[in-house]
Amino acid sequence: TKLLADLGIEPTSPPELEVPATWEVVRLCDLRSEPLANGRSVRSRAGGFPVLRLTCLDDGRIDLGERKEGEWDASAAAPFLVRKGDFFVSRGNGSLDLVGRGGLVVDHPDPVAYPDTLIRVRVPGEYLEPALLALVWNSRAVRQQLEGQARTTAGIYKVNQGMLNDVRLPLPPLEEQTRIVTEVERQMSFVEACERAVEAGLERSAALRRSVLKAAFEGQLVPQDPTDEPASVLLERIRAQRAAAPKARARRAKANS
Repeated sequence: TKLLADLGIEPTSPPELEVPATWEVVRLCDLRSEPLANGRSVRSRAGGFPVLRLTCLDDGRIDLGERKEGEWDASAAAPFLVRKGDFFVSRGNGSLDLVGRGGLVVDHPDPVAYPDTLIRVRVPGEYLEPALLALVWNSRAVRQQLEGQARTTAGIYKVNQGMLNDVRLPLPPLEEQTRIVTEVERQMSFVEACERAVEAGLERSAALRRSVLKAAFEGQLVPQDPTDEPASVLLERIRAQRAAAPKARARRAKANS
């Protein structure tokens, strides 16, 4: 409450967001440090200034490697440069579940710009942890607001700056924001370690299956008994039985007639 008073922000508590007593609910437009900004559309050109692709959005983060070389130079790209702590939101998608998804730039990037398919959000780190914004933005509480406002044109769902500015966000005390981010990162690291262990186990299982089958076909699963009937004799007996079988069926058919 004191933080909001310092900012001159009037808290709002819509019924769909229930927060602890020490938290507040505010609109994004009241917390941003700069106006929201769309990127710029540029064609591809070998040797041009790099620009991110929409595919850079990756599970709440921005993959800075997802880029192309654009048909512009550094001076034209300057207003659209990406920096650490920037948060980007997808403007459109053919899936309602993906439109408005956001990703955070967690590292200091080399010079790269962002495209018109993304909206840039910058918040003051002294009041809102950008990492917490990334966690909250992709939560169900925010998704319900975005999906309820998204508009579809020719099968593409879209959101705009006005819709984003009106999104209600839970705002914990700053110290608690840090604890939340730290704990979530700790738990996610554990989950990722479990996923890696499962993937490694599946790979070992597949390799073991191949080894067992190979050993089976090479006769290495059980001790070999030299007194056993050779397989060639077994095959010869099977062929003889098959050769005799049609004659027996023919005799039965003649008797029945």
